[in-house]
Amino acid sequence: MDYLQIDQTNMPKESKKRGIIYKHDKKYYVTNELSISPSSVMLTKKVLGTGAFGIVLLGKYQSSNVAVKKIELSSPDKEKEFEKEIVVMSKCNSPNVVRLIGTYSEERSHCIVMEYMKNGDLQQYLALKKNNQSEAPLKLRYRMGCDIARGVYYLHERGIVHSDIKSSNILLDKYFRAKISDFGISKIKESSSISTIGKGGGTTSWMAPEVESEEKPTTKESDMFSVGITLWELMSFEKPFSKITPKEYNMKLLANEKREEIPPNTPPILKCYIEKCWEHDPQNRPKAAELIDNLLKEFVDDAIWGK
Repeated sequence: MDYLQIDQTNMPKESKKRGIIYKHDKKYYVTNELSISPSSVMLTKKVLGTGAFGIVLLGKYQSSNVAVKKIELSSPDKEKEFEKEIVVMSKCNSPNVVRLIGTYSEERSHCIVMEYMKNGDLQQYLALKKNNQSEAPLKLRYRMGCDIARGVYYLHERGIVHSDIKSSNILLDKYFRAKISDFGISKIKESSSISTIGKGGGTTSWMAPEVESEEKPTTKESDMFSVGITLWELMSFEKPFSKITPKEYNMKLLANEKREEIPPNTPPILKCYIEKCWEHDPQNRPKAAELIDNLLKEFVDDAIWGK
């Protein structure tokens, strides 16, 4: 399936469905409810994030704080990234996926308006708490792991492969609930096949061996490998494979060597599933449904928290 330029003109009557991107005659149309006026968004100078895509700024929309992702139109790839991200986000309505509010365009950029996540991304949070881990108690981090698993389950049930699960793409709201963000290289399953809406296989240290070493396309199974790395981050407060070179990392993946050492205070069920997610054979990795079912069972069991 081809994902063509989003066109807001000549929208069919059937497209008047709230919160979706409507496909008609091989084109995607932004519904009126998603298209918002640039004048209704007040941007501040506070930078929430930066990347190859551009910049994320704090803004105000209808008296509420929002995050505004500005994708600079420097190449056709940037145009496609904008399309990919809003197509995926418009399909999602989950407490564990960052909510899309709307989109608008400026002369040199497309803008995605999203809910504001007060506590930033998980990678920043873990780095801040690394030297004072008592401020990030185990039960809180375990709950974040449950949130991540629930978000991935939601995506996979809807045929969405994220393709870049990692701590910096997990955002935390004011209650420290974790939500998945950044769908610029995601895939959507439509009909009987998965169609890539953009190339790319994620970030090296979180990438499954079949994607990194064999250059195979991302799948639900490769997402689960990345989930395992992210759960390890929650327990270790470290960045994965930060002490070895990319070449050594590739050799470890090809040789199916032991992954990062799992911290001793990791709850047994979480340790078990981190290791399962790290399985070299994609078919041996757990499904997101199995992961969330088992993590939630333990979350309500005070025995694992030493109570």
